[in-house]
Amino acid sequence: MQANSEVRIGTGAKSVVFGNQRPLSFIAGPCALESRDHEGATCMSAEAVLA
Repeated sequence: MQANSEVRIGTGAKSVVFGNQRPLSFIAGPCALESRDHEGATCMSAEAVLA
């Protein structure tokens, strides 16, 4: 089995591609920085924007 050179998450215009030949990317979220209450409010706001 050969390793993937790129990984695509999502589809269409909202997709994101990660790979060795791509710019450095970080995946982070409010759950690493904030309380659970704040995380829930942030996720609901993000869902509203993406809808």
